Amino acid sequence: MKKIASCLFINFLLLIFITFPYGKVRAQDSTSAALSSEIRITSTVDTKQVPLNRTVKLTVRVEWSGDVSRYQISDLEDPVLNNLETYSTSSADFRTTENGVQKAARTFEFVLRPKTLGMAYIERTTVKYIDTETGEGHSLATNRINIEVVESVPEETAKHNLWFWLFAVVLPILFAGAVGYLVKKKLDQRKQKQFYVPVKSLEEEFLDTLHKSLSADRVQPNLNQGYYVLSKIARRYLKEKYDIDALELTTDEILETLSDREDMDENLIDMIDEVLRTCDLAKFSGSQGDINEYQRLYTLFESILEKNHMKNGNSESE
Repeated sequence: MKKIASCLFINFLLLIFITFPYGKVRAQDSTSAALSSEIRITSTVDTKQVPLNRTVKLTVRVEWSGDVSRYQISDLEDPVLNNLETYSTSSADFRTTENGVQKAARTFEFVLRPKTLGMAYIERTTVKYIDTETGEGHSLATNRINIEVVESVPEETAKHNLWFWLFAVVLPILFAGAVGYLVKKKLDQRKQKQFYVPVKSLEEEFLDTLHKSLSADRVQPNLNQGYYVLSKIARRYLKEKYDIDALELTTDEILETLSDREDMDENLIDMIDEVLRTCDLAKFSGSQGDINEYQRLYTLFESILEKNHMKNGNSESE
């Protein structure tokens, strides 16, 4: 009996030790997940309690440090909503440098409107991305967020009286006139300097990615993987450049869509054809390929980007 009691006590202690780390509780209005590569996702809402006649904003942010062109982020999947509906969406990209370390982020914002009183839920949201150094695809996800929908708040009504019109109309007009006079006077006293901040074109961004990730010396140990990543980057470029779903369409469907466009150069279509079909052949054949052929294909895609970049530059000049 003593031996049985001792075994039961040891098993009890092991059960407590195993389950203890999972007893932590996460805040529901902010969740995060991270990989060893330092890319992570966070999601927040601006309020946990929203009136029925108001909205709540969901912000999802994907960010990483280091090589800002290392990851190809796909569009965020629309979150699954319960007792909420999407009113509007937006997204933005950010690039900064802190203490000599480059940082990149993509932010997605969803303005949500409640349907009925009670509890509302934002299920986990998922974003997919490709590591251009390895060609591997990953995904990041957030946890569920709970929001309480409460009674509507009264709408503000205009006060139709003398003081209202004084503060709402007369004073702003006087203030605007005074500000306009001061601004005009200052502009007359000195010349304004205009600063131009150069912005990279789409082709320049993909050229940077091409040079940093897919040069022959980088992919030579695994040419088959190099063909795969080159195909993904080329299709991503076609999607953003020509607004076609190049990541899902077959090579024949992509070429047919491009051929129907009036602004496409036939020579350019032939170059795209050769890049995509050669990558497809290397992908499905399973062979390692030839470094000279890969270098030629790399140069061909580089020429496509440079040709479109020059074409865009001439269009802007005109």
